[in-house]
Amino acid sequence: MLKVIFFSSFGFAIFASFFTLLFYFGDWPRIGTTFVLGLFLGLVAAPEFEPKAFKHPIMFQFFGGLFFGMILGIFLKLDTSSIIATAVIGALLGGTASYWVKHAPLP
Repeated sequence: MLKVIFFSSFGFAIFASFFTLLFYFGDWPRIGTTFVLGLFLGLVAAPEFEPKAFKHPIMFQFFGGLFFGMILGIFLKLDTSSIIATAVIGALLGGTASYWVKHAPLP
């Protein structure tokens, strides 16, 4: 399970931040933001790649979205209510990931 999570998360994160690094070299907050968003997409997509490795994939995706929503809010230096809002949006995106991840075009 950890191998699937690791390769999926870091694969998406490196892919996303590579193009940001290529086109926006020196804009480190943008590169960091795309890296965190790539980690989020890889995390919520991992149960869709290997469904038998996860006992409760929807709960994993939900709490992963909640966690990364909070991390993104902290990374962007938002106030407390905005951090809570990004955490809720991340949780909603993570909880519904099983419906929308299979429609996302992958490289």
